[in-house]
Amino acid sequence: MILLRRDCLVFELAGGELMPCSAQEMAFSLVVDPPDHEQVLIIREAAAAVLHFFRVEQGRQAVTVAEFAEALGRALQDQGFSVEAPGTNLPSLPPSQAAACDSGKVTSLPSPEEVDLIRVEQNSGGLGELSFFQQLETDLSPRLASGSNLLIYRRLRECAMALCASKRWTARCQEVSDRIVTHLRLRVQGAQRSGACVLCIH
Repeated sequence: MILLRRDCLVFELAGGELMPCSAQEMAFSLVVDPPDHEQVLIIREAAAAVLHFFRVEQGRQAVTVAEFAEALGRALQDQGFSVEAPGTNLPSLPPSQAAACDSGKVTSLPSPEEVDLIRVEQNSGGLGELSFFQQLETDLSPRLASGSNLLIYRRLRECAMALCASKRWTARCQEVSDRIVTHLRLRVQGAQRSGACVLCIH
């Protein structure tokens, strides 16, 4: 199992391809003029702020380049930088710089297997967590058996709130969200697989 480094996101390119990349690498590729030594720190701090916005505040690991560029532009708008239109100068990362964890590195990303967790919750019949996790397993098992190298589960926050029958985010929602993430990570990690698998949950 491969998990993204904490400083990375999975970027969706204009053609639909997915590329893991550090927020800093993407930020420097989008800034129009090469920064001098003092400006490098400013861009790094802006990239860190954008990364925090997506990964922590929004709970996302996958974003479009356009979304990242827009957020970066807002972060740098008072610093005298111009951010390029997405797609004009994107990084082409060698495997050694790909998003990685201790167990290995991502060398390629095929078309993703993307799952809407709200749909999984709806298919479980609204019978609570036990029914949901049974339905989640029904969805996940064939994907693992097929050898998918990229699994994306989206709308985690909405799903947790639906399972808790809550209209706002609560501590209970966070507990359910954490259980879903733990279940998916352990299942992917425990599967007998010949290759690496990127798991994105947002």
